[in-house]
Amino acid sequence: METANPEIQQNQTVQEELPIFNYKRLVSELISKWYLFAFSLVLGLSGAWLYNRYTTTIYAMKSSVMIQEEGSNSFITQNSGFTGEALRGFGTSYQGISNQMIILKSKPVVTRAIRELGFEVSYYNKGRLSEAEVYLDAPFRVIWDPSHPQMIGTNFNLTIHPDLTMNLTMEMEGAGVYDFVKEEWAGNAGIMSFEKKIVSGEMVTKPGYFSFKIVLRENFHPTVDDFFFFHFSRIPDLVNSYRSRMTVSMQDWETSIVDITLKDYHCRKGVDFLNKLVDVYRLDNVEKKNLQADQTITFISDLLENVSDSLGVAERELLSYQARNRIVNISAQSGQLLSQMNEVDQKRNDLDTQNKYYKYLKKYILENQDIGSILVPSSVGINDALLTGLLNQYNELSVEKAKMSSVKNSLKLTQLENQLENLKKAMMENIDNIISQTSQALSDLEYKTQEVEAQVKKLPETERDLMNIQRKFDLSNNTYTFLLEKLSEAQIAKASNQPESQI
Repeated sequence: METANPEIQQNQTVQEELPIFNYKRLVSELISKWYLFAFSLVLGLSGAWLYNRYTTTIYAMKSSVMIQEEGSNSFITQNSGFTGEALRGFGTSYQGISNQMIILKSKPVVTRAIRELGFEVSYYNKGRLSEAEVYLDAPFRVIWDPSHPQMIGTNFNLTIHPDLTMNLTMEMEGAGVYDFVKEEWAGNAGIMSFEKKIVSGEMVTKPGYFSFKIVLRENFHPTVDDFFFFHFSRIPDLVNSYRSRMTVSMQDWETSIVDITLKDYHCRKGVDFLNKLVDVYRLDNVEKKNLQADQTITFISDLLENVSDSLGVAERELLSYQARNRIVNISAQSGQLLSQMNEVDQKRNDLDTQNKYYKYLKKYILENQDIGSILVPSSVGINDALLTGLLNQYNELSVEKAKMSSVKNSLKLTQLENQLENLKKAMMENIDNIISQTSQALSDLEYKTQEVEAQVKKLPETERDLMNIQRKFDLSNNTYTFLLEKLSEAQIAKASNQPESQI
């Protein structure tokens, strides 16, 4: 006879005592409370609709720019005397792209874009529960007088009636008055209220505070009153706002494509800004290269003007002497001496040209802080690796400093400023040393010149005079030809300048 296991009996007893869950009863109770679920659903959907209806939508827009290979489309890199150094800062290296990313978001580029778009006035539709920027969809435009101060920090309320008359009202306290020409505050308006009934095109002026006119669109015919408002904004405030909502990043480390992303409450306005920003950036890119080309052209043109006069005088003197003395060619001995003199003269002329360039460079550094746009040595046929390296370092540190444009005081900023100052001193020392060396080289050439001239004095007078005149002509002619070639290269380089980027 088997004995029952007490543990099994105990488990069976517990299972028998567990209550059975009544699903039907639960469903019945839930159905009896259906109105609570329906009310919650309606309330939730209504809340979601109201939130979506009256919450301002934020849009994200993106523009991609490819920074092209340095000088890939420029004549300047394909000819002697004009290397990539003349286009510093536009390469596809990481550092070059990093510099361009800073430039894309820089204050000068953003400021220029905003000015050209005319974002100083913002337009809004005034609803019962919300306000929305309407941008170009506003049925009116504010034509304002830039030479007259305008009020900042207050809204001008505009009611447009079906008969196309308008009521303009404004109430404010403590708004500032801003001078857009001088770019400075022109005072404080204090407590002020304004109301006037106007028509399209009528000038609205309060001397010292605002001056503008409102022009309605021709195809605008409201059937009921429409409510709008507009306000003026300072350019610096707009620049800070857009820069804070912009991000510039590399799309991929293996490419030279840069993404510019902007968040804005108005999609079309944001798209217009990005398009204009890239246009301004590309134009700024070309203008920088054109500035360098213009400096080269101006510098060479000044030299050419002087040489041209000397060449004309030498040519007339040579022809006149040959005609008077009935002599055309010089003897073999004189020709050999003339060749030696021409060689010495050419060396002296090259040193003189270098001296003029370095004196120009010294004056430019002392008077102009924008060394990034300076005329580089290679553009006038001077190979100076040390000075070119110093100019490149200065340019790179200037970009680093531009990254900290919003920082007033910091240890890194102080270090950068000290480095820039030290580089400027190093450039000045280098220039002074080169000028000193050039002067010494010119003195050495004088001894060589005297040796050849001593041999020339042994020649017959007629041949000696002809050789001296021929010498002056050859020197002026060779210099003129060299400078003319450099001028042509610079002019072609300017004509072939294209943006180093593609949208």
